[in-house]
Amino acid sequence: MKINTKNNKCGGVFFRVLCIGILLLSAAWVSAQDAEPAVELQPLEAEQAEYFDSLRQRMEQTRAKIADLEEGLAKVDEISRGIYVARLDKLWIQLVDDGLTMGEAVIAEYENNVDIGEYRVAAIEILEAQGGIAGIAWQRVRDHAA
Repeated sequence: MKINTKNNKCGGVFFRVLCIGILLLSAAWVSAQDAEPAVELQPLEAEQAEYFDSLRQRMEQTRAKIADLEEGLAKVDEISRGIYVARLDKLWIQLVDDGLTMGEAVIAEYENNVDIGEYRVAAIEILEAQGGIAGIAWQRVRDHAA
């Protein structure tokens, strides 16, 4: 069907507006179907932020202790070596545990519609590293259990 817009200027404008309106409404409807409903986020409580910060600080301290022990491992005698290895094993397991604790806590706050801000990115980075950390911890325990 061809619409003659030369003789009917109002009809042509109306048709264009109608088409554009339909396109815009259909695009808005599709995006509304894909989007999650808007939820007002609650502010993160100061106590919870302090908890997240303390976990991150503890993880940084654990990594520093691991680095120090691994450096000192090459310089110790055989008796002290066993002590260093046991401490390293414990620290690697602690690092895994702290990372999972941080991730679970951040996810819980997110699911409760709390604005977790910077902690979301930190938790993602920590959880991405957990596979490698858990692998190292598992290998260490396995090697020394034999």
